[in-house]
Amino acid sequence: MREADTREIEHLLALANSVTADIASAAPEPQPGAADPPPDDFDDDFPEAPTPAEAATSTAEIIEEAAEQSKHAGGNGQGDRDNHQDFTRPTIEEAPRSEPLTLHNEEAEIATLGAVLQDPQALRLVLAIVRPADFYLAAHQRILEAAVALSERGESPDLITLTEELRSRGALERCGGAAYVSRLTSGIPTSANVEYYARIVQEYSQKRAFDVTLHQALEENISPTTPAAEIIARVSLQLSGFMSSAVGPRMRSVGDVFAYPDPQWQIEGLFERNSLNLLSALSGMGKTLTVYEVIRSLFDGFPAFGCSAFRVKEQGPVLLVDEESPRPVLKTRLQRMKFIETMPLSILHFAGLRVDEDAGFAAIQQLIENRKPALVVFDSLIRMHSAEENSSTEMARVMRRFRLLSNMATVLLIHHSGKAEQDPRRLSRGSGDIVAAVDQELVLTRDGEELVLQSAKTRGVPLAPVRLKIISENEELGVRYLGQVDRERDQVVAAVRKAITGRALGVMEIVAELAKEGIDKSRQVVLTALGKMKGEITIGVVPGGKGKKLYSCPGVQEVSK
Repeated sequence: MREADTREIEHLLALANSVTADIASAAPEPQPGAADPPPDDFDDDFPEAPTPAEAATSTAEIIEEAAEQSKHAGGNGQGDRDNHQDFTRPTIEEAPRSEPLTLHNEEAEIATLGAVLQDPQALRLVLAIVRPADFYLAAHQRILEAAVALSERGESPDLITLTEELRSRGALERCGGAAYVSRLTSGIPTSANVEYYARIVQEYSQKRAFDVTLHQALEENISPTTPAAEIIARVSLQLSGFMSSAVGPRMRSVGDVFAYPDPQWQIEGLFERNSLNLLSALSGMGKTLTVYEVIRSLFDGFPAFGCSAFRVKEQGPVLLVDEESPRPVLKTRLQRMKFIETMPLSILHFAGLRVDEDAGFAAIQQLIENRKPALVVFDSLIRMHSAEENSSTEMARVMRRFRLLSNMATVLLIHHSGKAEQDPRRLSRGSGDIVAAVDQELVLTRDGEELVLQSAKTRGVPLAPVRLKIISENEELGVRYLGQVDRERDQVVAAVRKAITGRALGVMEIVAELAKEGIDKSRQVVLTALGKMKGEITIGVVPGGKGKKLYSCPGVQEVSK
């Protein structure tokens, strides 16, 4: 072959190596929970197995010992795969493969399967990313196949059901036996990271597939008599086909979508699990106290605000990132709301962390990973970033990071409103990308001495407007549920108030005034409205002619006889 042709072939091989690197960089961006890198000790600090009999060797120790034996044996990595019987872990069968390189991450495969056994919902997330054939070890392929079979029969895969399924298939011993299956759940930091683990498995599967495709293409096309330009053209065509299918966007079928997990409530009617929520209100409206009431319900398990409609479905710890409340104010509020020292509330107070800064974001991720809170509260949104709040581009980046955090826990952002407007759905301040990014925006407004909490935007079940009231008596502080907002009743109350402002009228005269406004209501409805008004404002009641009562709001100018 000519020297020029040789250089072309060398260039092609260099190009192939570059493409291999491109595959790794083109893998989906890791997300927390679903794709957030697990703790630093993920690879080499698995805890012991669950029982003393199985605790002799941890997963990491097994792998380290295997690597050491391979090193002394002079192996190149392929020996690890062919000599599992020499290791301290049970012998497990592996799929026969012909690719020249050994490319796999055993820890990620174990973590993925362990997460499936820990959380029944994890299997759906895994199957949206990988299939059994994507696993390197044949034992792991069989384990996932068994889990899928159980799920298709409506059974939840766990240690007992999976072990029995493998035994019925005659595959248990080829998967290392019951001891190996039970060890899969050891050392899994959290099933919330299952998508991250699965994507690692997927990436290595793609690398192996590319490695096979590359070598096959070279073997099929390189010959001493074939011009280099023709070799390059043929191999490039095969590689481009692989790149478009393996690295391009993965299409989802309707079946894939139906396999997604169903929504689950954290607090019924208020917050779904792993959702991103925004609470908007004017300054001084009581939004922080409202959130503290929600936090307390996650500890004691009682319905939020004392309303049975807001039942707690999953209790758990709470992480409060507070960049807003002065220390004396935070202390007084928690004490008056009957928080106690043993409650699982972790407070990051004036730590100065910003989610749009890599170090700050990583620190928050680690805190969530370590404490595994049911809810993370940020008070307030404006204090949690350095971006321009009115910039769509900058706020889109900020909100994307909050979205990543919501893959790890339910997230609630407390947000200041810009100015009072008639439409509560327009209370949110800043770029429209803030509201666009969240699953739900709740707004808190004031109606006399009451608060009204309602959904302004939601991707799920909207919250019908409810009436709340801040209770501040002696040393007690709290927010209580009063009932749902009755729009028709409120319309009548407003019309009655207008009718008796500046003058005193009898009930039937009020009925007549309402009729002039197109509001046709009975005497009893007007009396009910007057009763409600007495609890909110001062209403004058004076005697009229023939023993009737006359009602008026402050500023009486004339009395109707």
